[in-house]
Amino acid sequence: MLREICGIHDTLQFEIKHILPLEGGGRRCRSKVETYFFIPSSLCINPDTFTRKKFFKRLKSYVRLCIPLVPLHRFLDEDAPLCMLEKLLADRHLLTPKERKELFEDRVKILCLSFNRALEAWAGKVHHGRTDAPEQEVDDFIARTREVLQRYRAMQRQAEEAGLGDMPAYGYGDEYLSTITAYYGFRALDSLGAIDPAQNATNKEAVGKEAPNKEPGDKKPGDKEPGNTGARKLLDYIQAEIDYRKHVLHTVVPRADGDNELFVHRWSMLKKYMSSALFLDVRKRRDTEFWQQAAYSVAAAVAMVFATGIAFIWQGRYGSLSMPLFGALVIAYIFKDRMKDYLKARMASGLRRFLSDRKRTIFRNFTTAIGVCKETFSFINESALPKEVAALRDKVHMVDISAAFRLETIICYRKDMELRSSAFKIVRNCFSDGLLDISRIGVHDFLMYMDEPEEQLYALKDGGGYIKASGNKVYHMNIIRRHILDKGTVCHRYRIVLDRNGIKRIEKLR
Repeated sequence: MLREICGIHDTLQFEIKHILPLEGGGRRCRSKVETYFFIPSSLCINPDTFTRKKFFKRLKSYVRLCIPLVPLHRFLDEDAPLCMLEKLLADRHLLTPKERKELFEDRVKILCLSFNRALEAWAGKVHHGRTDAPEQEVDDFIARTREVLQRYRAMQRQAEEAGLGDMPAYGYGDEYLSTITAYYGFRALDSLGAIDPAQNATNKEAVGKEAPNKEPGDKKPGDKEPGNTGARKLLDYIQAEIDYRKHVLHTVVPRADGDNELFVHRWSMLKKYMSSALFLDVRKRRDTEFWQQAAYSVAAAVAMVFATGIAFIWQGRYGSLSMPLFGALVIAYIFKDRMKDYLKARMASGLRRFLSDRKRTIFRNFTTAIGVCKETFSFINESALPKEVAALRDKVHMVDISAAFRLETIICYRKDMELRSSAFKIVRNCFSDGLLDISRIGVHDFLMYMDEPEEQLYALKDGGGYIKASGNKVYHMNIIRRHILDKGTVCHRYRIVLDRNGIKRIEKLR
């Protein structure tokens, strides 16, 4: 099943996430996607104002592993990351010491990330009221998270006996697990209304973020206590975890009377450390430039043969020092220069069918190559669109006049990713569902020639008369993604609504 999400990253960037499922028992996996941008001509996006270099400057493309989804009630199953980490410490003779250290660090990180995702899902369930017995839900949360934390902390002796006690991954994992447990516990209290609303008005955030930014520290006089037994138990449990980090791990904890700058900085570094197990290193390759320069050399050689041939012919007829030869050499140089540029343009156009504008190698741990990514950017005419893309573009229009009179600039961005068999082994070791291909695209250059975001209008009042009103001035940029699969093609269409200030919303049309 093809899974893809297009959403807003911030007001100036949108993000497309495409999950690459790795199936087939170790065979190579290939993903070919063509993205077509239909841009209003009034935005003045053309080959002169928006070059290939600008496009790749605004494009941030990377690949990472999907975080395994393990519900909290199944986190103690035998195939869950916690049990697999325990088995790794028990089986000491199956791997070399170097391999064991690398795998141990990776599995600690995956355990922490999957536990964060499980708690995030649980907090979302409580926040949206999808539970009939909140107090029982809280009791289950305390029991399950406590067992996960106790079993993880019991591994310290096993890790030391296995020669892994000097690795910082274990201690960082303990701090991470304790921090997110307290954070989502507070989120649950906030959702259940167990904390004074006035106290938390400035700290309340939407459930679903991965990162805890603030946790209440020591209680102040006058703070409201939880009003039910389950909430009181949960608050005591959270306090115990905060005390554990403060007195056992000796790490900084957030306080209600401080700016928490040190805690936020340390937590940011801890998140990046844990997430490093997911992200793959992507490096640019130079072989595409070699073939491009080789083609340009052929064009220069052909032009030089023409100029040299003219020189030989006229020199043999009029001699080496004569005015006719001088004139022939000047004309030959003019034609040689134009011929070289013409041949370069033609060869570059022809080579684009076989060579990419940017070719990169995907690495794991900076050493193991697991795939290749090829990318191509070009402006195309409407006649060059595939039939299914052209049909989907003409299918939905908000205003009838847009179908009858439509002037658009069309950009085609092709991405061809091929993953080797080594990618399957990495996914299995990290218990991941596959790889996540992420493309983040900036719209900075599209906003330059836009009108003001509001226009003055007039409207009639209900009781008679009229008033001045305002209307939002927006532009629609349509995007069609064409996935080329073994069994055919699948197309998705999105509409990005823009104004002078940036992205307003994204609508999925199909």
